[in-house]
Amino acid sequence: MQVKKFDQREAALNKEREARFVTERDQQAGPFCEAKCAKEAPEAKSAAPQRQFEVNDKEST
Repeated sequence: MQVKKFDQREAALNKEREARFVTERDQQAGPFCEAKCAKEAPEAKSAAPQRQFEVNDKEST
């Protein structure tokens, strides 16, 4: 009987841990995505003229 109660308690604690993990993971995802976008936006903007140059170069030959 004690083993069964222990197993039930452990299962409940594991569910709480998993829920807390998911919540914390989701909270961290927001700032990570913002930082990634902030980093990638200027890189994409600076690459655009190079791509346009390459397109124009191919069209002129």
